[in-house]
This record gives sequence, structure tokens and C-alpha cells, in this order.
Amino acid sequence: MELIKNLYLIMPFKQILKLIVFLLTGLYSYGQPSSLLFSHLNVNNGLSQGVNNCIYKDSRGYVWISSFDGLNRFDGLACTVYRENLQDTLAIQGTLFLNILEDKKGNLWIGSNKGLNFYDRIHDRFLNYLLPGRKSDEQICSPFYIDDKNRVWLQAGSDIFRFDPGNQQYQLLHHFAIPGNLFIKTIPAEQFHQLEQLYTIVNNSPEVYKGNINQNSIQWTPLIGLLPVSDLHFNTLLPAPAGLWIGSNAGVLFYDQGRIQFRLDRFGNEEARDVTTLLLDKNSMLWFGTRRQGLFVADTQQKIIRNHYISSALNAYSISGNQLQYLYTDQENHLWASVWGKGVDYVSLDKFRFHHHLTNEDAVEYGIDNFIRSIIETDDHQFWCGTQSDGILILDKEKKPTGKIKTGLPPAIEHLYKDKKGNVWAATFSGLFVINPVTKKNIKVAGADPNYLPASHQFNFITQLADGQMLASSNAGLFLVDQERGHFSTIPVKGVPGNDVYLTSFCDNTGNIYISRAFKGFITGTLQGDSFTIKKDFPYKATIKCFTETNDGHVWIGSTIGLMKFNKLSCSVDKIYTTNDGLSNQYIYGVLPDNEALWVSTNAGINRLQLSNNSIKSFDAGDGLQSNEFNTYSFCRATDGELLFGGVNGLNSFSPSAIHKYPYSPQLQLSALQINDAVPAPGLNTSELKTVSLRPDQNTLSFQFTVLDFAKPGANKLFYTLQGYDKNWIAASNKSLIRYANLPPGNYTLLAKAINSEKVEGVDIYKLPVIVLPPFWKTWWFTLLLILTMILLLYFFIRSYLERQLQKQRAMMEKELAIEQERTRMACELHDGLGSMLSGIKYSFSAMKNQLDLNESQQVMFHSNIDKLNESIIELRNITHSMASDSLLKYGLDNSLRDYCNNMSQPGELDISFKALHTEKVKLSEEQSFHIFRIMQELLQNIVKHAGAAHAIVQISYHDRKLYIAVEDDGNGFDMNSTVRKDGMGLKNIESRIKILKGRMDYQTAPSKGTSVLIEIPCKENR
Repeated sequence: MELIKNLYLIMPFKQILKLIVFLLTGLYSYGQPSSLLFSHLNVNNGLSQGVNNCIYKDSRGYVWISSFDGLNRFDGLACTVYRENLQDTLAIQGTLFLNILEDKKGNLWIGSNKGLNFYDRIHDRFLNYLLPGRKSDEQICSPFYIDDKNRVWLQAGSDIFRFDPGNQQYQLLHHFAIPGNLFIKTIPAEQFHQLEQLYTIVNNSPEVYKGNINQNSIQWTPLIGLLPVSDLHFNTLLPAPAGLWIGSNAGVLFYDQGRIQFRLDRFGNEEARDVTTLLLDKNSMLWFGTRRQGLFVADTQQKIIRNHYISSALNAYSISGNQLQYLYTDQENHLWASVWGKGVDYVSLDKFRFHHHLTNEDAVEYGIDNFIRSIIETDDHQFWCGTQSDGILILDKEKKPTGKIKTGLPPAIEHLYKDKKGNVWAATFSGLFVINPVTKKNIKVAGADPNYLPASHQFNFITQLADGQMLASSNAGLFLVDQERGHFSTIPVKGVPGNDVYLTSFCDNTGNIYISRAFKGFITGTLQGDSFTIKKDFPYKATIKCFTETNDGHVWIGSTIGLMKFNKLSCSVDKIYTTNDGLSNQYIYGVLPDNEALWVSTNAGINRLQLSNNSIKSFDAGDGLQSNEFNTYSFCRATDGELLFGGVNGLNSFSPSAIHKYPYSPQLQLSALQINDAVPAPGLNTSELKTVSLRPDQNTLSFQFTVLDFAKPGANKLFYTLQGYDKNWIAASNKSLIRYANLPPGNYTLLAKAINSEKVEGVDIYKLPVIVLPPFWKTWWFTLLLILTMILLLYFFIRSYLERQLQKQRAMMEKELAIEQERTRMACELHDGLGSMLSGIKYSFSAMKNQLDLNESQQVMFHSNIDKLNESIIELRNITHSMASDSLLKYGLDNSLRDYCNNMSQPGELDISFKALHTEKVKLSEEQSFHIFRIMQELLQNIVKHAGAAHAIVQISYHDRKLYIAVEDDGNGFDMNSTVRKDGMGLKNIESRIKILKGRMDYQTAPSKGTSVLIEIPCKENR
């Protein structure tokens, strides 16, 4: 009664009545879940139609929504609409679409007015299966279960079918004689099990049937018969772990143990009837939608309705309509609601939301101003809010309005402050006021000298110093408040400019005072009496909004250019946090500390700065904030640790310890692909790609990823990198187009990871191999072919060159052989002709000698001529041997070499011995014999001319189809390198002949060590 009495003194009677109703309903609902912030999907943002029959979230993260005009796939930002296309046999069939199910392979089954549609996800196409034996206007069906054998159970009118995708055959399981539609629920409710039981309502009658399944038939028994209630009908049902929830025109009924146990049909003074849809969430809260009264949620344990959600034109986040058709929760506990004619609303039930008090609806309904300028908590734990146009609004501990203070105060309150005695001070443009928190009476503080500027009576801020003095900031000076015998007056502060606009002031725990001026930063100093001594000026071109002290020796200063971190010890600003550091906005209104974090209100929501790592998280209106815009001085920390921030649409309260981390990870899908800036031909679902292979002329590639998380889809982000091309991860917004132009040939891997609005990363990293094929002239096989071709060309060139050289050598050898043969012939003719002639002349001269009578001188001359004739005969013999004795042809290689060695021996100077071992087995051609003989000639000539040897050994032997020739001497030897450089032709001639014979030669020699030559020549064996 005391509360009502006080209200009567300060509020009109009509508003008191409204407020009493507000308090009564508020007391009933307090403690229940805060208002849900619904997002809306309708025809204005992509939905095909506003009447939607089913909502289903698939394993890929997409939400599918059926309607009377197409099937929608929603990704949080846009809808892809599938409609019938008469020119495309692989398009979906029908216009009306009903229930949606997903099988184990990720394919979808959709009921329609043209039978059962099957969505082949990999190929992004539809197949259609018509019901057998039915006319085209009798094909409406709706699948309700997929069992452990991947068979699809569906309802069509009053019939229940089972479709086997393996043989593409329908089986009729039951036909109800009662005409109309069936509403069916299953036991178990989870898909892919053996179906055990069915519960059904036939044509909205007040009866429920239970069906037990026996392979190919269903045995039905009435579970609930006709109830003795007039005009009762059932709309929906939901099996519970124990019992059955039934939605009816009389509310929600709970059936168990053969009877209706209780009903839920009232929330406060409001009825909850004509229930159209039921949903039990993971927390065992029962949600039910109605035909006219919006959405309700009930506590199944306490058996009471906890909250009620209705549409409001003043709240953009309220449910969009009050006629609900379908409810659904996905794996991430998002609540989805089909609102008749309005589309689909959705909200996360697990996402943290700020409490919003003094909403627009409250302001209109109860005649209060919800533009909050300042907030304080009084000693009796009430909250006083200075408003823009309605004085001071008083709230109870639950932030419910309990009254106003307007008498004696101007409408606009700039700042409220509670002093150490519990009095409340109000700074206004009409002066300073002191208010008794008990009596609510106020005293106006007397102004300064009337000669001061009028702006000196316009106060912006007031605070209390360490010594208990009150310091007030005005539009023309800084003032102390003097209290003498209950009379309050202001005294100007000396030592500071008198005509400046003063705003926030602050006294830290060391007694230092901080004073701010509009657009001039702040100054620090101390106050002695009424004189201020400036310690340091910080002339930022900014306005200071607040000072907040923390226990780590810092003062945090909110300004119009960011959040300043002020070091008290060094009297300096260590850092200014701006949007570059992650703040959503750098126009800072208020700062409140909490453990290791700071909560900062701005023109773009609230930010939480984690001091341990400087990480920043932003919150906006989608998180329950009254608006993204807050107000100066409108923040308060309650004695119980609760934080309050006020703004243009009421205020928010929250306990930082109650903020929990969002528990769900986002999913990531490749939603679009372009090759050379063109969409590839249809036939493959982009999100199902396992690899991308491109021709050399297809080296410009574009991707679009969709981060699927519906808590706040627009704030989802992703990071991506193309391994083999990018060096770092690159940040991108949700559904942004990622383009790579002129990719060089190579193997790449596109990696992407999703991050939702709550900074939770996706569990898996998306990986897509990308292959850009090189042009054929850069392929490995072409390179290999080119190398092989070059090798073959080089081989043929070398072979041709060698063959030409060999032909030249053979021609030279044949020429030499011919010359040798000619020399042999000439040697024979010289030997047989000229030799015989000279021998005959010698004999004639010898015979003539005995017949002639010669004097002594004549005899000497005669004998001299005879000697010269002998020398000529010997020289002729040497020449004929040098020209290749005919013994090589007549007597073979052994005898010719033996004879040559004997002829080359010089008694007393050079002894050449010759041995032949097993040479009778050797079969040599004439050419081979000739070359070997010439090799031996060259070697022996070298010994005679250069070796200075006394002995030489020549040995030829045969073993295992090889002829071995060894030539050794005890001569001077030689330096092989210098000899090769100086007299290389001899060795080269020998090596050339050995090469023709396909043999090999080895030298062993050194100066003064003699020479040893070993030659190995392959040859045939004489059989």
C-alpha cells in the first residue's frame, strides 16, 4: 500500500492502473527466459512464400523449407528456390510441398501434390515417384519416417504407404475408412531405426489411434476414444518419454495411464488455446504454437507455462505473427517457427542474450520515456534512471518501473550521482539538484554569482572528491558545492579557464583529479581549497566521456577517438584502442570493469575487452541490446555485480558470470564455383565436389563459401588459403567471392575454415584439391617424349657419324690394303725382277773378275762397285720386306712376325725374340692379319728408333677366342702424356687399328723403366 501511495503522489491514476497490471504480470513471468530475439525470413528477403508446411535442417547445415510455391534451401543469408519446370524432367515436381526427410546418404525425400520427390544431392537433381493407381489430383503425400532399411514411410490422405527405393515400389500398409488427412507421429522418433509404433489423429477428431507394426501390416487400437467434451478436436500430438502430449482447441493435454492427466491452457490472465503445433526441446521444455495467440513455452516438470511470445509492431525482434503452423528445433537448438502468411522466424535458444528493460512496448503501454541518460543504484537497491524528457524513472531490483520523480525537476536529466551519504545529485541544464532517496524531495543548489555567464548554470556532470567535496561541471566553468546549514551553493574553481565547457571529472584512489573539456581532451592535477593546480595537459582533439579506474594502476578513459589506457604512475597514455584493435566503434560512452575484462558501450553496441590478451568481442542489437547506440553517463555497476548500460531504447542488464560460451561449431559448404568467370554446366552439386581439374585455358577460378550457423549469419566469417599459391591464411566475410586469376599450372589444395559470430571455429577444415593442367608442351610425358626424341636423334647422329667415320676408315684401310697388295706385288716384282737382275749382274761381275786383267786401282774400283752392288741387293731386300713381305700372305702372321723380328734384330745392339703360343687355333681374316702386322711394325719401329733397348720380347698367344699380343723392351721408356702430346700420330694409328679390330690396348711405361704393351683382340677360333 505504501508503494501505491507513493505512486499516487507522482503518477496519474490511469498510468498507475496500467503499471499495477504490468507489475502483476511481470512478477508472474520474472525468472523465466528473457524475450526471444527472432530473425525473420519472408518473401521480402528470399523466401518463395509466407505459408510454410515443414522446416528441416540437413546434415550439410542447410535449412529446407517447404511451401505452397516451391521448396526453399536457406543458408542464413539467402534462399535457393526449387520450383517445377515443365521443360526440365530433372526438376522438382509439384507446387505444394509438405514434409522433408533426409536419408543416410544425404539425399532428401519431399512430399508434394505430385507424389514423392527424391533429391539427388550429388547431381543436384530431382526424381519423382507417383503413387500407383491414383489420379493426378490424388497424388498429395507427405513422408514421415525413413527406417533402418532406408524405406520411406508416407501418408497420403487416409492411406499409409511404404516406398522401397531399391525396387522403386510402393506398398499400401493401411487404409482408414474415415476420409480425411492423418497426423502421424512415430516411435521411435529418431530416423533409421526399425519402426515400432505409430500414433495418429484422423481428420482432427478427438481420437488418437495407436498402431503396432508387424512387418507388412499395422494393427490399430483406439488409444483415446471420444471424450465427453463438446466441440473438442485434436490438431497435433507428440509422444513423450512417458505419455502423450496432445494439442487441441482446448490447450495442451497430457495423456498417460489411460487418461488425461492435466492440461496447459492459461498463462497469467491469458488463455492458451487452439494449439496447432507441438515441440519438445532438448531441455524438456514444451513449445507450442496456437492459431491466434502466438507462441508459448511450458516447463514439463513443473507443469506450468513459463512464457508467452506474441507479435509486436514496436519490436522488430518479436515473433512476426500470432498464427503458428509448424515448430522445429535443429541440432544446434535453434527454434524455427512457421508463421502463417509471414514466413519463418528463427532464434537460438542457447545463445547468450542481454536482458532488455524499458522496451518501446513498455514505453508506449505505460507512458514512460525509455531514452536513458544516466543510471545509479540507491542504497535500498533501487535503480534511478535519468531520462531525456520524463525526469527520473525509478526501477525496482528487477528493473520494473515503480514510479517517477518529476516535481521540481526539469524533464531532461544529464547526470545522476549518489554521494557517500546516499543522497542523489542531479545535474541538469536548469541547475544542480540534491534529492532525498527516501522522501524523493529535492533541493536546488543555489547558483554562482549572477554576473557569471548563464551557461554556468547548465550542469553536465557531478562527482564527489576524496575529501567529500562535490565537484560539478558546467557549460561555463568548474564549481565546488558548498553546504552550510542545509543550504547548498556553488563556488567557482580557480586555476582553470572559466568559460570552457566542462564535462566528466574524476578523482582516483591517490587523490589525483581528472577534468575533461569539450573537444580539448583532459587535464590532471590537484585541488587545494578552491584552487586547482594543473599537473599535465592532454590536449586531444576529442571529448572525454568517462573515467574508470582498475586495480592494476590504470585509469581507462572513454573518448570520442577510442578507449585510452592511462598509466597513473608515469602519468601518460600507454595506448588508445580503436576499431583497428577490434572495437566495433571508437566513440566510447561508458566503461565498467569486471575481473580481467572491461565492458565498453559505444555507438555500435557493447564490446568486451579481455585484458589478459587484448582480445575484443562485440555485441549488438541481435544479442538483445536495447539498440546499438548507448548514451553518455548511462552505465552502472550494481552491488551484486550486475552491469547496466542505458541507451536510446531502454537499458540492458547482465551478470558477466552468466555469459556462457556458445557451444556449437559452424559448418562450411562450397556454395558456388566459377571457371573463367562462368558457372560450369549443370549436373554436379558444387558443395559435393571432391576435386577440381582444369584445362590450361581454364586458369581463372572463383569460389564462394557459405558459413552455416544461424545464431548471427551475417557475422560469420571464414579463413582460406590456396596451398601452393598463397603464403598465409586470408580472412573473408560470409559468402564473399574468392577469385584466383591466371593460376599457373600445378597441383593446389584449397583450404577453408569457418568461424561463427561467437568466434567458434568449425570442427573440420574444408579441403578441395585443385589441379590446373599444363599445356601439352609442359607436361611430363611431352618432356619425356622430347628427351627420348632428342636422345634418339643424338643416337642416330652419333651412329651416323661413327658409321661415316668407320666407312672412311674402312675405305682408307681398303685403300691401304690395296696399296699394300700393290706394294707386295711391287716387292715381289722387285725381288723377282730387279733383285734377280741385280743378283745376275753380281754373278756376271764375279765371273768377269776372273777374266779381266785389272791393275790394282782398277781392282779396288771393281771391288768397290761389287760392294755397292751387294749393298743395293741388301737394300732392295729391306725395301721389299718393308713393303710387306709376301710371307704374310704365303706363310701367315706367325711366320711373318717371326721373320720381321729376325730382320729387325741387330746383332750386338738389339736382340728381338719372338714366341707364339696356341696360335694354330686362331682364324684371322686377311684384313685382321694386315692390321696386326702393321701394329707390330709400328711398335718394333718405335723400339728401334726411340727405346735404346738391348732386348725386346714379342709374344702372341690365343685363349678363349681372344688373341693376346705382348711387346716388352728394356729401353728408356717414356712419359706417356708428353709423348702423346708430342708424337701422338703413332699411338693414334695403333689405337685406330685396334679400334677397327674391336680390341683394346694397355700401356705400362715410365722413364728409364722400359715399356710394356698388352693388346687384346677378339677373334674366331679355327675349327
